[in-house]
Amino acid sequence: FRVYRLDVPFVDAHSWRQVTNADIARLWAEGPIDFLYPSVSWGGPDGRVGLEFPLLHLLMALVWKVAGLSNAAGRLVPVAFSVLTVWFTYRLGCRLFGTAAGRGAAFLMAVSPSVVDFGRTPLSDTPMLCFSVGAVLGFYAYAQEGRARDALGGVVALALAGLVKLPAILVLGPVLWTGFATRGLKRTLADPWY
Repeated sequence: FRVYRLDVPFVDAHSWRQVTNADIARLWAEGPIDFLYPSVSWGGPDGRVGLEFPLLHLLMALVWKVAGLSNAAGRLVPVAFSVLTVWFTYRLGCRLFGTAAGRGAAFLMAVSPSVVDFGRTPLSDTPMLCFSVGAVLGFYAYAQEGRARDALGGVVALALAGLVKLPAILVLGPVLWTGFATRGLKRTLADPWY
């Protein structure tokens, strides 16, 4: 579903933001990448814009530097994040409720119209969702098995989720639940990873 008509211009829903994000990536693909000072071609004297952590923009620019400027190549980055979200959902569902539930959850995530739609657009929502599910998965795996690598993965995913789009801080509730549900309140609050 995510690769159907992959080459259509960025003019579907939320086109103003898609075009802004694509413009930032295009300027970086055509010239030097000024990661700390993203700019747009229509933004006044220096074109600087304020926005969230520009990870999506950077990855799109790198893909465009390699593959050339095209709508299809630009859409590959959000598609990759969307497919990774389906994988994280499968893994989390398996951990929470078993393999059948994991498959069902992944299937629903794979065919959900809103996830498919946003999963092919250059908006920060797609990497935010990917990192949010990854954070819950990492912390739940850590709470179950106590491996530091799972906690580290959860921390990195949680940090990236919040950086790419601030509303991702809402995932702190499910992250804390992973500890409370498996370890109890005292052990969770005493754990340095939480």
